Amino acid sequence: GTAGNPNLNNFVANAFDFSAEYYYGDGNAISVATFYKDILSFVVNSQEVEPILVSGDNPGDPMQVVDGRVTRPRNGGGGEIYGIEFALLHNFDNLTGPLNGLGVAFNYTLSDSRVDDPDFVGLPGQSKHTVNTSLIYETGGFSSRLAYNYRSERFRGVSNGQNRFLEGNWQVDFNASYRINDWMTVFVEGLNITNELASRNY
Repeated sequence: GTAGNPNLNNFVANAFDFSAEYYYGDGNAISVATFYKDILSFVVNSQEVEPILVSGDNPGDPMQVVDGRVTRPRNGGGGEIYGIEFALLHNFDNLTGPLNGLGVAFNYTLSDSRVDDPDFVGLPGQSKHTVNTSLIYETGGFSSRLAYNYRSERFRGVSNGQNRFLEGNWQVDFNASYRINDWMTVFVEGLNITNELASRNY
């Protein structure tokens, strides 16, 4: 079975961030940051055996209580997440002609986590390695981005008493827009244009 949960706690965390940033040229930047979050509560989907009220086999039979596996969001307790991040944004200002307006953006995050609940091996949804890089082109009212995104394996939750993971995956996204005037912009967007698959495993 699948159900909701009216007894969920809020996502609560005490967070600390420290960054060193260097800006140069026209809109260019390099930054290095470290972060730490003391998580007081989070929510995760998990499957547990619960009593379920079901009807009898024949009309008129009394209701019965049976044990069934029910997946629902549950309070995951607390924990912590910490890591470092590197980011770069660079516009190639020295290019001329049709290449004027070309730029790149890059971001890499290395993170790890620990949780208090012994049923979980880590913070749900958190990857150790995350990479986002984009090729940018902007000129006049036209703007476009071709982006490569990667996430390493991440913990999803507990199912059938076992830790469930989502394998590492990457994808390529594209978007372009044109500003016609101050109140109208048209755009086209393609997500996962190389049709990469994300497969679950236990």
